Amino acid sequence: MGKTHLIFETMKTAIFGVYLCFRRFSDNLTYPPASPVLNWLIEPKNESLASNEDEEIIAMTRFLYIMQATEQLFVTWFHDWTRKQKQEPTPQDWIDHQKGEKFDFIHFQTALLKAAQEIAKNGREKKEETDHLDRDFVFFMDEGRTLVEHDIFRDVRRCFQKDSPAKLRHLKPFAVFTDTLSTLTNFAPTKRVDPSARGFAKGKGLLFPPFYFVNSLDIFIGRRSSETTPAEATLSEYGRPLWKTYEMHLKQKSCKNLGRDLLAFARKKLLRSTELLKDTAVGVHRKAAAIACLACRAAPLGIYPGRRLATELVGGHMAVCSHVYEDRETILIGYPSEPLLARASRSALRGWNKDFSGWKVSLDELQKAIEEADVDTGKIGELIHRMVLLLAIDMAFAAAE
Repeated sequence: MGKTHLIFETMKTAIFGVYLCFRRFSDNLTYPPASPVLNWLIEPKNESLASNEDEEIIAMTRFLYIMQATEQLFVTWFHDWTRKQKQEPTPQDWIDHQKGEKFDFIHFQTALLKAAQEIAKNGREKKEETDHLDRDFVFFMDEGRTLVEHDIFRDVRRCFQKDSPAKLRHLKPFAVFTDTLSTLTNFAPTKRVDPSARGFAKGKGLLFPPFYFVNSLDIFIGRRSSETTPAEATLSEYGRPLWKTYEMHLKQKSCKNLGRDLLAFARKKLLRSTELLKDTAVGVHRKAAAIACLACRAAPLGIYPGRRLATELVGGHMAVCSHVYEDRETILIGYPSEPLLARASRSALRGWNKDFSGWKVSLDELQKAIEEADVDTGKIGELIHRMVLLLAIDMAFAAAE
């Protein structure tokens, strides 16, 4: 929780770096938006390859071009800033440059893609800067699971090895891949095939403590601004720091309808895509979105740790992982109490046409999840009672409006 905010704080104060978001779904509500370079990396089949691109290693080759383009943009900006300001810039200046006037990274990310494609077509510039920077530089790649799902994670990682052909002239690059804690084996091998596990005595050398205590919840309680805020903005103080951080972002952009946009953002994070609660949606993603809407409001709804649904809920539907088993594959999940997320769930379950179509889809998927042994049925009676009460509350709110 709050990993993106932590990345930005690090980039502001500690080191120069570039932020790349590899989120699969992106629209005007997601922040930060997906980086345009992602489609260039994962969808080369629709494009004609440049003469110097090998189809077998195209992802690695193109990411090398992205690294070189990043260096080119950074060095040009660094020298221009130094010449104009008569002093060297700080990491804060660089991150502000990436965000741009609209705080959305789009201008810089588009320029980065254009520069990388230019290098792929015509090669790197031969001109050498007289002032050699020799700076540590980090590539923060958020939502890294997308690279795994498209089978290019190893190609991208190879670009940062010692014998990498990147050959950056001014930067000493290293990478940080981040993602929601869902399937640890995205970035590390399973325990049974991990060579680093050799030599540990049985029962010792565990990589993870048995349980995680999430001490970042509710840290913004009481830190509201002096002006009157909408109900949704007041609710952003509770739960994970993400909600308050996004509220601050909206205020930076002088948002005219803070409450509406904050609620829409929470709904998007919970569902991943609003299309998933429609009758036309199918598959595990529809099931995950439906179960997420119910689970964040109904405490007895427990998901069995070893099921794929558990990783889907953590990876894309705001569930929190509280325990990682020793095999690194099985996780225990749940939903802490978050009023804004519950409000978003109520809105989604009611449906866009206010016909409670979301409830119908979610209850159908819940029945399937029970039949497929995804959901713990030990408290099925309590769960049914809570569903009836939640539906009654939602209908009462609808009648009051």
